[in-house]
Amino acid sequence: MATLKQAAAFNTQLQSTLLIPGAKLLESLRASGYTYWEGSAELFDNMIDAQANNCWLEVYGNEFSTSKVSRHIHHLGYFDDGNGMTEDILLKSFALGTETRKYDNDSTGKFSLGGTNGAISIARQKITITRSEIGGPLRGRLLDLDKIEEEKVLLTYELPEDILEKDYSHMVSEFNSKIGDGNTGTAIFLSKLDRLTTYRADNFINQIQKHFGKIYYSFITKRTISMFVDNKLLEPLSPILMDDDKCEVMHTQKLTHNGAECNITVVDVSQTEIGSNRNRENHLTNSQGMYFVRNGRLIASALCNSDIHCIKGFWNRHPNSRFFRVLIEFDSKLDDSVGVGYQKKSVCLQTAFNDKLQNIITPFRQQNTQTHSRKQKSHIDNRDTAVDETNKKLIEVSKSMKKQSKKQIPTQRAKRTQNNGLRIAGTEIVEPNGFAYRIQQADLSVMGPLFDAEGTDIRINIKHPYMDRHFKGSTPETSQAISDLIAVVAVSFAKMGEDTKADVNEAVLKLQQDISQYLATVTV
Repeated sequence: MATLKQAAAFNTQLQSTLLIPGAKLLESLRASGYTYWEGSAELFDNMIDAQANNCWLEVYGNEFSTSKVSRHIHHLGYFDDGNGMTEDILLKSFALGTETRKYDNDSTGKFSLGGTNGAISIARQKITITRSEIGGPLRGRLLDLDKIEEEKVLLTYELPEDILEKDYSHMVSEFNSKIGDGNTGTAIFLSKLDRLTTYRADNFINQIQKHFGKIYYSFITKRTISMFVDNKLLEPLSPILMDDDKCEVMHTQKLTHNGAECNITVVDVSQTEIGSNRNRENHLTNSQGMYFVRNGRLIASALCNSDIHCIKGFWNRHPNSRFFRVLIEFDSKLDDSVGVGYQKKSVCLQTAFNDKLQNIITPFRQQNTQTHSRKQKSHIDNRDTAVDETNKKLIEVSKSMKKQSKKQIPTQRAKRTQNNGLRIAGTEIVEPNGFAYRIQQADLSVMGPLFDAEGTDIRINIKHPYMDRHFKGSTPETSQAISDLIAVVAVSFAKMGEDTKADVNEAVLKLQQDISQYLATVTV
């Protein structure tokens, strides 16, 4: 009986056939999920791997103008003063999955997909101009998705130097002004920009500056490369707020896994400018978690427990952990353990690596949460004292005016329950431990849930059929009682959702959906 190995042996006598990708491949890849800032970052990654000292992103209006701040975007230009590309490498750079250079452990590239995939996620036309030798000739190549659709075959067009000088002189002029006449480097021009979500130059530039400042923070701060957007030098933005002097480093450690090392930095951001701003609580809640940096480039942000990212046993996102962030820096030797995605914006941790990280990080997360839970309770107690005093004064004023005008003046709603349970104060629900949830009304649509929670905000859906039916004709007292009841139930669900077990979270979500559905159809 043949063994599995024998049965699977490859027959070298079989006739082979070359598979040529169809013309729809590039159109399909445009749906990969890149935003314009992520697609642009793929092009900058290639510039870094080309050993550039300077990179530029220029935003052009009509006829390559750059004068008006709010100009309508017609073209984008990406420039670097790196090694440039030979004719063979230039051709390969338009293919997908074809290595144009040897990647090492410090390279930002990995799959040889980003350059073309990033470009076509933004535009339908890509023109590359490059010089690989000082004083050498310029060479170019063009990719046009409309032409591919017309010809129904994947193809690119060579642009010799004489054609570049004749028909693309404005692009050659931009190349020389940035990189220098006769110097090595590469320029990529994107036109037919049909995938931008904004065509105002100032909005585009602001988003790029924020994204690039964060994902290239390490490169910018170490001054290994200078990056410019709209001729302005990029400012670094630390993803864990290390650029704020008041960011507290709780722990640093090297972790060895499968013979490779990664650096772990655990921080508390509560005293930073952002951390101390109470108007940024939702932002802080959404920004807590782990940040993965591969070869100096941020690839995944603010990750807590997540089945998609294979992260288990840590913690679910919760306001109590909003000040807690972890930076995990590694090189490509750990790519398999981290599970780096081809778009370089996700991870999927192998179990053994996940467990090692979990053992290191969890004690500090628990310490951080306990510390800030106590501080929160103290703050709430002080605030409640002030609310009590305000309520007393309002009641006194109300009584005085009532005697004069014989009209009752509504006062701010005082706390209605004992301190040993939930307290409803104004537009807040306060737990016995002092932690507060804010109640607000929101339009979540007729088909949306009756309520949901986002960070510390409980949102009651005013468009839900139950609310619409029972608020019509109700007295203010009845309406308030209904709102309070729903808010208390929502808080209970929010607390149930803190459980770290995925099956519990799924059950909570299912129960919330069922309640919303039943109340939408119930008749009295």
